[in-house]
Amino acid sequence: MSSLSSDAIELLATATAFVTSLVAVLIATPFAGRLATLVGALDDPKRDERRIHTHPIPRLGGLALFFGILLGVVLGWAVLLASQKTSQRLSAEIGLPWVGILCGAICISVAGAFDDIFGMRPIVKLLAQMISALVAIAFGVRIAFFKLPFMDGYTYLSPAQSVILTMLWIVGMVNALNLIDGLDGLAAGVSSIAAITLCILTLQRSMPSVACSLASIAGSCIGFLPYNFNPARIFMGDTGAMLLGYLFATFSIAGVVKSALAIWLLPVTAIVLGYPIADTVFAMLRRMAKLQPIFKADKAHLHHRLLQHGLSHRQAVLTLYMISIALCILAYALSRTM
Repeated sequence: MSSLSSDAIELLATATAFVTSLVAVLIATPFAGRLATLVGALDDPKRDERRIHTHPIPRLGGLALFFGILLGVVLGWAVLLASQKTSQRLSAEIGLPWVGILCGAICISVAGAFDDIFGMRPIVKLLAQMISALVAIAFGVRIAFFKLPFMDGYTYLSPAQSVILTMLWIVGMVNALNLIDGLDGLAAGVSSIAAITLCILTLQRSMPSVACSLASIAGSCIGFLPYNFNPARIFMGDTGAMLLGYLFATFSIAGVVKSALAIWLLPVTAIVLGYPIADTVFAMLRRMAKLQPIFKADKAHLHHRLLQHGLSHRQAVLTLYMISIALCILAYALSRTM
């Protein structure tokens, strides 16, 4: 690789992360399905009237996603470390925050798996999400400052403000991805579209550690779709949906921690995932207006409304894919001005 330029090595590492995670998930997902069946982690439509499917389907597909993402990141980073041209840059980007992200990812995946197998009260699930966020925060994954649009300079936060804002960002993103996981292939498809967009942007701005990580999300989600697209043979469950939300939130912060120039990554991440974020905000406002608990599940999410208006399962999912693609194009255009 000594003859390759730094940009070429970063592109090779990103491609390695993508392909590795895709193949890993293609192989691992059937095993996750068998494990789910063995331990009784099945999504039974008879227990929840909001379910669209008609027969029990195994959950725990998120375990395959976790495996694929982790393996993709490791091998992608290994390519970067193998070259002197990129090893120093990677060494400068990674550190304790990435250890915190890994530890928090393990925590939230364990919590999600527990919920998929045994069930978990909403307040307990929220507590688990907050603990996972605190693990990352304790290792330095924090939003310490931000920049308002069309304003010069940065606004710096106090330690307490930093912890609160970071907590809201991580827990909010976790729930945003979790709440759209209501149709076959929806969360995986939206996540892959968002991850590809963010991967391209971070690669263009020479952020190889984040680019490889996002490529691993994209590859894992695309590798999962053949099993998860309608009619689904396995669901990612809370194990996968909460993990994806957590990783999008923490990866975006990790890029900013090392460089103030990466402050654009936070708002751009919010835009590319604007559909699940908006759906979550409207769900909370809707339940508050009806004086209902904000954690009370309902059938008024956007994907439910599309079905109620006569779209088929696949048509609804593809429509939401198009919305996500439009938001990603908008985010890409706006990022050019940041």
